[in-house]
Amino acid sequence: VEPMTAQRVADTLGTITGRVPQLVGNSARLVKRIAWCSGGAQGYFDEAIAVGADLYVSGEISEQTYHLAVETGVPYLAAGHHATERYGVQ
Repeated sequence: VEPMTAQRVADTLGTITGRVPQLVGNSARLVKRIAWCSGGAQGYFDEAIAVGADLYVSGEISEQTYHLAVETGVPYLAAGHHATERYGVQ
């Protein structure tokens, strides 16, 4: 699979879920490895960064998560609690 930008991943995920996700951090970063944890799993963002994720997807976002994305350069995609649980299970 060819790497794509974080913005393209966000746009694609929005189309699939029918909900516009909130992308914070470097939207132009090329994404090869995505870490995804459905629902309210923003607390695992640190671990995703540590294992080499290029983008982290979860349901919710807080101020702390925003700053971590900006400071580390690893984008965070808040795609909605329910939306990520619905597709995360599948």
